[in-house]
Amino acid sequence: MTVTAHNAKRVWGGATRRPSGRTGPHSDWYKELHPEMYKEIPSSKPSKLPPPRKRRSPGSNDNMIRDYLAQGDATTVQIATALGLTYNSVYMCLLRGLDGVKRKGVTMKRGALVQLWGLQDIHTTGENE
Repeated sequence: MTVTAHNAKRVWGGATRRPSGRTGPHSDWYKELHPEMYKEIPSSKPSKLPPPRKRRSPGSNDNMIRDYLAQGDATTVQIATALGLTYNSVYMCLLRGLDGVKRKGVTMKRGALVQLWGLQDIHTTGENE
């Protein structure tokens, strides 16, 4: 046997085949040749681009959180689910510090300690005291 016969890779010898992609009855060229067969099948590609995401103003989450906490104290998860925001966005707003919002304490939920947030008590210091 020659050296080339020993070094040649055969399909039965473990060589891997890579499909060419454009052969067979299910490839793109078949659809191009017979478009009448595929008229009723909707395309998986979107016909137009989706509209761009609406960006909120930087303080809109702050105002929404403050308005929600006006109803009573709540945890970060409760605020996020009620307002349709992510947990991280609410947590970062609260961590950054909102005017009039403070941590009221810690409660136990499902065996874990969670922070309870609420509005600060406003004490008026003026001439009437």
